[in-house]
Parts: sequence; structure tokens; C-alpha cells
Amino acid sequence: MKIKRNCKYCGEEFYVTKHKIKEGKGLYCCKQCYTDYKNNNSLQKIITDNCVVCGKGIHLTPYLRKIGRKCCSVECQRKLYTKLKLRHLLLRCFVTIHAANIITLHIFPNILVRVAVLCFPQT
Repeated sequence: MKIKRNCKYCGEEFYVTKHKIKEGKGLYCCKQCYTDYKNNNSLQKIITDNCVVCGKGIHLTPYLRKIGRKCCSVECQRKLYTKLKLRHLLLRCFVTIHAANIITLHIFPNILVRVAVLCFPQT
């Protein structure tokens, strides 16, 4: 049995089966109305944000916000990834302090990084 409904986009009356309604379908009279509705709705929800690396303005659709897009380009994504990876490595290391202000970071597995630290007297 078919039920009369109004299209969510154009308002035209059409008939749809109960089965389609139970599936959450049967809101649009045709594929074109569905496509137009989705395109118009997503364009209204675009927001402008700033790239976390360089500060440029970027436009984000709902999907890009959902997946966590934070950068304006592949180059900025690489910079952010490198920064986060370095932070992760530093959190996993332990430190040995030597004389003459040299610090060794023991990063697993078997990676050693020696860092010279300059100390300035407080005034």
C-alpha cells in the first residue's frame, strides 16, 4: 500500500510504500530533488576557520569538520604531523643529564638524541 507524502525539497505530492518510510526513505519525489536539497543544505553549513599551522582561512563542510580537518594544505598537514609525532616521541623518552649542559634523550627503540642546553643566569 502506498502513502501520499510531500517532497521535502519542492513540496510536490508523491506516493511511497510503507516499507520505504520505515527505512527512512521516501522524503523526496525524485533523485534530482534529493541531490538539490543535499547540495543546498551543505553549502549553508560551510564555516570559515583558520589553519592551525599557518593561520590562513579555510572553508570547512560538515564532513570535513567531522573528520577533523585542521589544515589548509598537504604541506601544513605534514608540518602538523611532524610536530605531533615529535611530541609523541618526546613523551616516550627518558632523559640523561650530562655535565656541560648536554642532555641525551633516550627514545625507544635505540634512538639517542643529544641536545645542548644553554643556561643563562637569572638577573
